[in-house]
Amino acid sequence: MQPAAALTILTGDPGGGPENRPEYRPEYRPEGASEQKAFFLKTWAHYYERQISRDHCYVISADAPPELLELAAGCSVIRLPSGSGATVARRRGRVMANMVAALGQYYTHVIVGEPHELVLADPAKGNLNDMLGAIDGGQVLTPLGLDLIPQHIAVDDAGKAARHVRVAPDLCKPCVISAPVALSRDATLAKFKRLATPEDLYLLRQTQGPPTGDTTQEVADMDFGDGFSDLRARMHTTWGKHGNSGYWSFAPPVSSHTYALPARFDGLF
Repeated sequence: MQPAAALTILTGDPGGGPENRPEYRPEYRPEGASEQKAFFLKTWAHYYERQISRDHCYVISADAPPELLELAAGCSVIRLPSGSGATVARRRGRVMANMVAALGQYYTHVIVGEPHELVLADPAKGNLNDMLGAIDGGQVLTPLGLDLIPQHIAVDDAGKAARHVRVAPDLCKPCVISAPVALSRDATLAKFKRLATPEDLYLLRQTQGPPTGDTTQEVADMDFGDGFSDLRARMHTTWGKHGNSGYWSFAPPVSSHTYALPARFDGLF
């Protein structure tokens, strides 16, 4: 079996993206929504092309315009009929769940997420395909979530250009699937009682579209990786049933620190 496939879904509206997160609304430009979606999909396809090849990338399109899908050339694109109303979200969740199950017949791991989300392996440990190839199937992996700070480029205390991130508690979610599992409609919870949080595996969320030309002055107050083990440990110690829903969850791993991505991440996405 192939080690991994990547799966995403495009919709006619930006729902679920960074524009719906209050802390990023100032950076979200509604008039540039199409530009942002194109930026996210282009980045997604380019990143996974180098990690697992476009032959193993799958894009589900629900109302996405043809010019947007051209950016996913080389990926397998599945076009769904357009729709509207309250049932769209439910159908979207079912389609994603069924597609994950289908791809799981051919791949050990299926990466599922939004176009603005990228599963990263720390380059110090090799590329993503190699890392996942070394992880046994029959699991649901939950990487540590990271938000890329708006404006993309920041300046560290040495005056060098760097990209900075913060831990994103809501992004710590099951997104690398290698076992039969039911996901919640928003894919943030799984009906799977074993929690797996591999070190050196991250889920990065891009928080805006193409750079505007401005820069944000940010100074990292922690070395990348410091405290990450404690955050993962908190996820495990608080792991338990999510009410009577059948899903499992943990207390969000909250951190207020800012981290500079090490130079080894340069050029990765």
